[in-house]
Amino acid sequence: MQKKAPLAAAPSTPNDTREKVLDVSAQIFRFRGYSETTMKHIAEATGIKAASIYYYFKSKDDLVEEVLNLGTLRVFDAVRQAIDNLPPETSFRERMVLALQTHLTLLHTQGDYTAANIRLFPEAPAPVVKRHMSVRRAYGQYWQEMLREGQAQGAIAKSLDVEITQMLLLGALNWSVQWYKPSLYQLEDVTASGISLLLDGLLHADEEAANSEN
Repeated sequence: MQKKAPLAAAPSTPNDTREKVLDVSAQIFRFRGYSETTMKHIAEATGIKAASIYYYFKSKDDLVEEVLNLGTLRVFDAVRQAIDNLPPETSFRERMVLALQTHLTLLHTQGDYTAANIRLFPEAPAPVVKRHMSVRRAYGQYWQEMLREGQAQGAIAKSLDVEITQMLLLGALNWSVQWYKPSLYQLEDVTASGISLLLDGLLHADEEAANSEN
């Protein structure tokens, strides 16, 4: 019986190459930052000629902007899709729990992009940051709208400034990338603690503990 020839690997597509450049760039930017990263570093790490990288990205700034945007948009899309799939009768708390869980999970499953965002945002050139801010604002406004819905339902205090609350909330979640280590913590425990703190608060937790002791 004649043996069949092994199937040849499918050739990479332009989209595959572009995605590879972005993934590697996010990792390099995460550790080297903006000023210490060159297109040569990225070319060497990807095994792609620098001239070929310029086919996909006009400049380093163009690449930085794409890494920043992707890091935010992937989280935004995942949270929005998760919430959109909930039935209309879902409570505000259930919606917030799912949004927080989804946000944290995406942050840590795409760790290079998240950490690169945190590193690059204060280092990138002003025009890049200015353009990227439209993406960040859109995601922030999405959370603000959820908080306003909670106020309208009486689920959270109407005295809260939703813009400040949203920035504090997302800031706390995003910074977990800087200290979270899978060898020390389970992501489920981090998520549960974050939800308890953000939705119930420290004082409420203390009151429950005191009541349970009496």
